[in-house]
This record gives sequence, C-alpha cells and structure tokens, in this order.
Amino acid sequence: MLEAGVIIFLSCYSCCSHFNHNSGNEFFQPISSLPDSVPQIRYNQNLSYQFALKKTGLLADILYRQYEEVIGKMLNDYNRASPDEKFKIREKMLDTFMPVYENIQERGLRRLQFHLVDGTNLIRFHKPQMFGDPMLPFRKSLQMVNETQKFVSGFEEGRFWTGFRYVYPVFFNGQHLGTVEMGFDFDAIKREMATYTGTYLVMFLKKDIVQKKLFNKDEIKNYRVCNINDNFIVEKNYRPLIKRHTKLCECFSSNPIDVRQKMDTLTEFNEVIRNNNTFSLIHFLPIRNIANDKVGYIAAVIENIAAPSLTYFFYAKIVIGAVCLILLMLYWNNRINKLNQKS
Repeated sequence: MLEAGVIIFLSCYSCCSHFNHNSGNEFFQPISSLPDSVPQIRYNQNLSYQFALKKTGLLADILYRQYEEVIGKMLNDYNRASPDEKFKIREKMLDTFMPVYENIQERGLRRLQFHLVDGTNLIRFHKPQMFGDPMLPFRKSLQMVNETQKFVSGFEEGRFWTGFRYVYPVFFNGQHLGTVEMGFDFDAIKREMATYTGTYLVMFLKKDIVQKKLFNKDEIKNYRVCNINDNFIVEKNYRPLIKRHTKLCECFSSNPIDVRQKMDTLTEFNEVIRNNNTFSLIHFLPIRNIANDKVGYIAAVIENIAAPSLTYFFYAKIVIGAVCLILLMLYWNNRINKLNQKS
C-alpha cells in the first residue's frame, strides 16, 4: 500500500512541478482562467466610457447654451461685413472667447473652433494663426451638422489632433450660419473613467486613419508609435499617458499570445497579466468615431483582480503537496520500523 502511496506522491509531485513551471513561464493566462467577475469588469468599462462622454458633453452643452446667441450674432455680422470689417469682427471674437477657452482648459477642453456654413474654419482658438482652410472634406461631424442642422458628438480624428468632439449648429433669426465645436482630449475622458473604475488607461489609435486627416505630414510628430503594435500610435503631449503606455508595453514584452494580431482586428478583448503573485486584467475597448468606424482602443488596466481559479490551483497545490509529504513520511517511517525490526 505504501508503495502505491509513493507512486501517488511521485505523480502528484510531477504535476505540481509542471504547474510551477507553467505558472512561472507563462506570463499571460488564457481567458478561460479569468474569474466570473470579468463580464462585470467589461460592463463597467463600457459604462464608465459612456458616462465620461456624457459628462464632458454636459460641460460642452452648458457652454454652448450660454454663448449661442452671442456667437450667432457675431457670425451674422461677419457674413454681412466687408473684408476689412471681417478682420475686426474675427479679432473681436478672439478677444471675447479666448478667456473662456483658456479658463475651461483645465477641465480637459482642448479645442474651441468656429466654422462658417460652408465648412471653412474661421477660428481655431488653439491655433489662431491658422484659419480659412476648408474642413468639410476631412470632418464627418461638420458634414453631418450642416446637412441635418442638428447637434453631433463623438470621437473624431482632426487636422492636428484627435479628440472627443461636440459640434453644434449656429443660428441667428432662424438662419443657419455655421458651427461651433468643442473638443475634449483623452485626458478628460480618462480622468472620468478612472474615477469610477480605479483603473489607469491608455488610448491607441490606428496610424493610417490618423495620418489621412492630418494637416500635413509633419503633424505626425505629435504622436509616437505604439511599442505593442506599430500599426497604432499614441499622443506624445501627455507624459502620464506615455508613462502608462511604456508600462503597458513592458507588461506585454514577454507575451506568448499574439496581442498584435488581436489588436489589428479592432475587436474587444482581454488579457490577464500575472506578475509574481498578483494579477491584472487588460481590457481593450474599441473606439468608434463619429462615422461609426473603429479607429483604435482604450486599454484599461485593472490591477490586483481576484482570480479564483488560479487561487484554487495555488491552494490545491499546497494540499496535494501536504498529502504527498505525509505519504512520504509514512513510507519512510515504515521502512525505518522494518529496518529496526530486522536489526
């Protein structure tokens, strides 16, 4: 019987060693090993994203409602003015709204722009010296607002930067005169999402999609190539974002799973990272732009998640090891007793 116990011990020890070897070398665990809470985590990420968009949208709506009559009158005066008067009206618009733009930037507002009804850019408050260029060929949001004369919002690539845009039609005495646009950066969305989920987030964008919209090729300098997948880029100007991107890339450096291939599909997916005795879930949430095209991801890192199935294996290993140790002790104790009896 004890010989059978030894066989069981050796078999169990072999299994434990195999588990130890695998858990040490396989940095990523398959999706099947995730806890039952993963659907809830994914739901929370989607919900927090939608909530963040609604909250920034509320701020944009408040600003628009507060100034829509003033903007409408100024655009009406601009359309009726002579070329010399137009210059003065434009300067007046800059003087009037630049303080508003600067004050609200701390809330994540990156873009405030006025466009004429034909889609010509009248004022970029982030780049006042650049104006007069046609925007309709590059901006689906402006096309939609001018066609429907209704509000449009969503993520959109731009001539210089990408952003979460809120575009409103401007009227004066019932006449549609153009659009006013407010754009929030990812930092504003990230801040709201992190408040409710406790995660840190990184945004990856498809490089070819962004490049098509840029004002010129030099504007690509505002981005850096994603180390995980060089078909994607991240914005350079936010140091915390870059640091988190670097950290995320380090997590994937030993990845035996082809994350690059998964990212290229632009579908929602998860990966679990094991680092020593802690587990983190990386949730890749696809971003859709105003045209409803998938253009990138928001990667949310949920640290120190519970992993019941992996914890089960950990404790099972301890129990099996203890049983094996007892069997071994009984075996050697029996051998020693037999040797003592012979002597």
